[in-house]
Amino acid sequence: MIMNNAKKEILELLHCDPLIAAIRDENGFRAALESNIPVIFLLNSNILSLAQQCEQLAAQNKKVFVHIDLVDGLSSVPVAVDFISQMTPAAGILTTHGSIIKRAAELNLLSIYRIFMLDGVALQRAKRNIDKTRPNFLEIMPGMMPTIIERLTDYTRIPVIAGGLLTQDVDIRNALRAGAVGVSSTNPDLWGRCFSLQAPDAQAGQEERPEHAGEKG
Repeated sequence: MIMNNAKKEILELLHCDPLIAAIRDENGFRAALESNIPVIFLLNSNILSLAQQCEQLAAQNKKVFVHIDLVDGLSSVPVAVDFISQMTPAAGILTTHGSIIKRAAELNLLSIYRIFMLDGVALQRAKRNIDKTRPNFLEIMPGMMPTIIERLTDYTRIPVIAGGLLTQDVDIRNALRAGAVGVSSTNPDLWGRCFSLQAPDAQAGQEERPEHAGEKG
């Protein structure tokens, strides 16, 4: 129930503002802190500053997802999730590792499984990993592939976020029209623009679809 409510809250925030601020450096951190963006991906942090960064963002009513694979000083092992849970107010974690997602669920932290779509083999592997790990969200990299987004949203009811190489308004809108619930960007110039397309009922319908409602391959 706790996880369902937390996931619902993120979906509601993304419905109002589907842009996610992905922070890579101090300039991006300051821009995100001063922006109205409600959902944050914290990238390239380190073990010394992570807690303070999360606390500062949370104090501005922002939901923070820590890219646990990229935190300098942490390894991509399950116990690292315990550190995030105990030492920060982060809403969840972002990772490419299935074992991390499993531990996050045990600790009631939301998880985002980042998938790099390089070719058809990667797509098939992603489907197997999705079924095995059951994350709360998926992030597809690069995000400027609306056809792939459509295939994944047909395959699974897990909400999809698009990320990477989305530098123009048209790319972002195409990703959202293809079924993505959000788009992550490191470009502060895009933060704060209005891109919302979906009505709440449309996303609710997506959440209620049976698993693997569409494509089977």
